[in-house]
Amino acid sequence: MELCHFPVDSFISRSQPELLSAARQAQVFAHARPTGVVREDSRPRPTNEGILARVSVPDPDTRGRFLAYWNLTKGGDFYTLMSLTEDERDQDQSREIIWSESRIVRAADALLHCANLYKVLGVEPNAHIEMTVRYGGLQGRTLTEARIVTRGQNLYEEEVTIPPITFRLGAVESEIVSLVKKLCEPLFVIFDFATFPDEVYQQIVTAFVHGKVA
Repeated sequence: MELCHFPVDSFISRSQPELLSAARQAQVFAHARPTGVVREDSRPRPTNEGILARVSVPDPDTRGRFLAYWNLTKGGDFYTLMSLTEDERDQDQSREIIWSESRIVRAADALLHCANLYKVLGVEPNAHIEMTVRYGGLQGRTLTEARIVTRGQNLYEEEVTIPPITFRLGAVESEIVSLVKKLCEPLFVIFDFATFPDEVYQQIVTAFVHGKVA
């Protein structure tokens, strides 16, 4: 999963220590592997443009590994490339499944991390943020709901790029369900036209916001 976002109409200029402090505060700890994760064993490093981190976290239960690269510039541009949690958890089924709940939770985590980050960096609530997402490594996978219900297989597409979405920073919490849907629907549809009603998004996102991870 590749994710990037930036403030459209706000000026940010922060030092590397300020960026590191903001990155630490922006993490959403409801997720076991939060977007923009800050770990001491792979802590972010300063660069001319900002800070960057390369993260590799082993999972002793599955023998899988969560991999992430992210950077945050002095101007507030954020970019990350993360491995899919489906592969980390199910090594024996690597590259065979996509869990709808995991994708919805990850989208919600990305949005909350984004909101946290720009609030800490001093961006005003009325400022607009643009976010883009790309999913890769998809061909041949099967979309699965609740870990057991097969929704459809993707036979042809190796990647899906979500059209950029723009939202007001202060509206992320109130509009998070609709924003998550925008980040997930174009992915789900390639799995044999799979769709989910708004109630499913509402249930999963609300549970995540209250600290329960699907």
